[in-house]
This record gives sequence, C-alpha cells and structure tokens, in this order.
Amino acid sequence: MYHTYSENDKKNYELAQDFSEMGDKITALKYYLKAAEAGIVPAMTACGNLYFDGEHGIKQDVEKAVYWFKKAAEFNNVVAINNLGYIYETQNDYAPALDWYKRAAELGDVTAMMNLSGIYKIHYKNRKAAKFWVDKAESCTDLKSVLELANYYVEADAIRNHIQKAIEFFEKAVEMGDTDSLNQLGNLYFFNQNFEKAEECYFRASKLGYVDAMANLGLMITYSGNFDKAYYWIKKAINGGSTYALQVMGNLYTEHKQYPRALRWYRKAAAAGEFAALQEIRKIKKLLRTEKADYKLKLRSLID
Repeated sequence: MYHTYSENDKKNYELAQDFSEMGDKITALKYYLKAAEAGIVPAMTACGNLYFDGEHGIKQDVEKAVYWFKKAAEFNNVVAINNLGYIYETQNDYAPALDWYKRAAELGDVTAMMNLSGIYKIHYKNRKAAKFWVDKAESCTDLKSVLELANYYVEADAIRNHIQKAIEFFEKAVEMGDTDSLNQLGNLYFFNQNFEKAEECYFRASKLGYVDAMANLGLMITYSGNFDKAYYWIKKAINGGSTYALQVMGNLYTEHKQYPRALRWYRKAAAAGEFAALQEIRKIKKLLRTEKADYKLKLRSLID
C-alpha cells in the first residue's frame, strides 16, 4: 500500500517531531494524529506510543494505542508489531503476544526475537525455545541488528548481568565501522568501572568529532585532577554544539564548590533543553543558601 503525502501532511509530521523534542507531548500528539490520519506510518506508531505511555499530560488509553499500532502493523511496521506483542504480554495475554512477536521476528526484528526468548523463558518455562530465539537474534550479522541487540542488552532489567553482552555487541558495531557506538561503549565501560577503556573510547570518538564524547572525556579527565585539560575538552564540546556539555560544565564547577559558576552553566543547559539541569539548579540554589563556599580555591585557572 502506498500513499502520496501532501506538503501539509509532511509539515504536520515535522511539527509533531519538533514539539515532541521540546517536551510538549500534547501538541505533538495533535500533529501526529493529523499525520497518521493522512497515512504517515511512523506517525501512527508515535500516536500508539504516546497513548500507551500516558505521560506528559496525555491520559493513557491502551485501546487507542492498540488501534494505532494495528494501523501501522498493516504496513509491516516492525516497531508497532513488536509493541502490540508487548501490550498483550503486559496484560498477561501470552498467546496473542507470541503471535505479534513472531510476526515481527519473521520480518527480521531482533528486539522481537529477544522478546520471544523472554516470554518463552519466563512465562512458558521453555528453555529450548528461549535459547533458539536468542541464538537466532545473535546470529544476525547486519549492523542494524547488531545495534538493536546492543541496545536491548543495555535496556535489559538486570543490567549488571547483561552489560558484558552489551559491550560485546557495541564493540562488534565499532568493528563494522559504526563510530557512533564509541561513545556508548565508553559509557558502558565507565558503568563497568573500566575507566581506562572508557577514556580510550571517549578519546577515539572525540578525535572523530563527537561532541558528547568530548564532554565525557573531559569528565573522565577530572578524576586524574587535570582540570585545565578537562575544561579544554568540555569547552570544545560546548563550542561544537553539545547541550549535554553545558550540564557537564556545571557538574565540574559543582564538584569544586564554585556554585555561582555552576548555576550559570546549569541555566544555559536548561535553556538548551537539558531538563535534568533543572534539578541541578534547585540543588545549587539550596547549596548557596546552606554552604559557605570558598570560590577562590579551585579551578581558578579556568576561564569561562
């Protein structure tokens, strides 16, 4: 089935994405619905996600979520098909959950294969079937599948049990030429307390121009006490357009009790859309009221 979309339909979809990125999910849903009704399949999936999540002022409506996922499933959208399986699984309705997961798996969706493994292992106690689907997923050799597996293991509930698997597949992705995975790999090594490997990954990604990796590299360097060098990389990330680096700079000044400067950077981060910075702003304001900081001692050589 094919659709010809008008410029207005495309504009509605783009507006929906813009409002979603800004955190205005209610307005995003309004435009996603217009785009979905015009036949834009990713908009159908987005509507399903927003209705199922029921957050940011949107009332959860599972029935509407299922409706839109099924509409997208008519176009073999694997995300929507997999999500239908997840909805039925959360409702303890395992037979249709299996059917939807299998349909997505037959379309090559690695996440659905892993979900099939989970449902067989946990709900059907069928270890043979569970292993079959894990093996099938891990035998996929295309980059998209490797990345899906890596992210699946990152998001798995028992993260500490799966982190080595996540590292394995992100390393494979890097070997396949996906340099974007270097920063994520650095994060995983950091989580696993392999700081030398983490710094190496951040440095490699930084040399390739990945600004968030520059910020992470700066953060790593602070642990060695070389704050001038740390500042260099974080500032380079900011100049490169990383909003995340604005928050990292705030963290750097907070660590050394330079609260007025930290507050300034957190405000810049919040204005740029880093919502986690809002919580840090509240913390800093509290610290400014309760602590008597010596602002002259540390980071005095840094100029921002």
